[in-house]
Order: sequence, then structure tokens, then C-alpha cells
Amino acid sequence: MANLDGAKGFSPLRAPYGCDIPVEEFTAVTGITVYPGQILYMSATGEVNIWTGTATGRTSLLGAAAGYLPSTESDRSILVAHDPAQEYEVQTDDNSVTVVADVVGENFGATNLTAVNATTLRSLAEIDGSDSGVTNNSTSIRPFRALRVSRGQEGSDLSSSYANIVVRINSANHHYTADAGI
Repeated sequence: MANLDGAKGFSPLRAPYGCDIPVEEFTAVTGITVYPGQILYMSATGEVNIWTGTATGRTSLLGAAAGYLPSTESDRSILVAHDPAQEYEVQTDDNSVTVVADVVGENFGATNLTAVNATTLRSLAEIDGSDSGVTNNSTSIRPFRALRVSRGQEGSDLSSSYANIVVRINSANHHYTADAGI
């Protein structure tokens, strides 16, 4: 059965260690609209910002937004699923990932990190499937580690485009575990 093209960003899948999904309130930088499923990083000012896939913020990724925050909101608080062991379900952007062995343990980059659906209020971020099986599997450019193919019925078919995989932020890239501070 073909997978649906239904990008929804990085969705917290389940809590690490079987507890509630740990979310915490952080202050977002002024002037940005944050959508659920967008990857946020800790900026040098101690506020969270949307990661765009560039080197800025790559070693201080915090987690996925768990709420919606319009740019016009004066209270800049946003909930973030931030545990370093947090797992996220995310759709691949194409059909480059076709073998389970090419997924598990691979590092991936992401695409469409700032793309959103303003109607459903969701991120449209996806895993860059073309990173599967590449020689340079460096966390410096591919900060997400694939753990497995999604176990859900929708999105688990690797033989078709837009498979869903489960990832987490690599320890070298997570704000709490990376060597670099803010």
C-alpha cells in the first residue's frame, strides 16, 4: 500500500523510558511564528529559534515544538519536547530509503524545515531520504539518527515514497549533550 504524502514535521512519538513526553516551556525569540513539529535550537541569547538546516544552531538543537506560537503573541512561551532520548516520527521526502538496513543507525539531514501548513498549523519538515547510504555520514551535516521504520500501518512501506521513520537528535547535536554550549 502506498504511503500518503502527509508531512507533519517532527512528531514526538513516545516518551523515553515509558513516562509522559517531557515538555518544557521555553522563551522563543521575538518575531517568529512557531508551528508544532518544527525543530528548535537554543540561541546565544538563551531563547529558542527555528532551525533552518544551516550551521547556526546545529550543535544546540533542543527538540520539536509541541505547540503553536504566533509571531504577534507577546508571551513568547512555547512548549518543546526536549529530552535527548526523545523519539520523533517524521516522513521522508522521497523514495530514496528502500531497505530497512539503509535506515537503522544512519544519520540524516532534514529538508523543508521552515515550510508550514498554515491551515492545519503543522510543520512540513521531512527527513532528507537522499542521505541514505551516503559515504559522509557526519553528524556535522546530518544531525538525526534513524532508529527504525515507523510501526504504524500508514507510512511504513519502504518500497514507496514518503515512508515514516523514527529518529532522534544525535548526542553531538543536542543542546544538552553536545560539547559546545550557547
